[in-house]
Amino acid sequence: TFSPTAPTIKDINGATLPTVEGEGQEIGVKINLLNDRITVTTDVYELKRKNISQQAGIQNGIGYFAVVGDEESTGWELDITARLTKSWSFNGAAWKGESKLASGALRTNSMKESAGFWTRYDFASTGVSLGGGTYFSGKRYFGTRSALGYSVTNLFAAYRRGAWKFSVNVDNLFDKEYIAGGWSPSYVDYGPPLSGRFAVEYAF
Repeated sequence: TFSPTAPTIKDINGATLPTVEGEGQEIGVKINLLNDRITVTTDVYELKRKNISQQAGIQNGIGYFAVVGDEESTGWELDITARLTKSWSFNGAAWKGESKLASGALRTNSMKESAGFWTRYDFASTGVSLGGGTYFSGKRYFGTRSALGYSVTNLFAAYRRGAWKFSVNVDNLFDKEYIAGGWSPSYVDYGPPLSGRFAVEYAF
């Protein structure tokens, strides 16, 4: 595979970084159960890529990048989709793996595991839908240091009447403070705090 580097990804001298090249292998299984009400998909993979780059610093207020070499990623994934009843659905996913550079070091801003689930219930006779889910991320690695893993819970409620739909979303229900990414122990991005959204939609 070939992945051209975005024009905005430049090195300290303003030059565009080389194209990422890679090859991979993947083996997976898909199983349908209970008359297709439950679908389970799982796979294992190995991906090797060349010319991997990551942010290396900031110059004049603009981040610059550097090629850190080759990378090998291995792991497995599991996805479950279930229609438990006509009104109740469930989705779950889990992943475990790692991305290492040729030097043997973990790639900066990488993690080794994540998981999450989402469930929804539709009260068809009233037009009301309720749902929620939780996402878990393992530690994020920055060289020899790491940031703690975290979990975030989100909720939603919706009401549909005719062509109108009203919905409310609550993100980060428990107002967790967590590091969602970054490129070094000194430069990290925190995830958004507790927040809510209200939307009104009309279908023509």
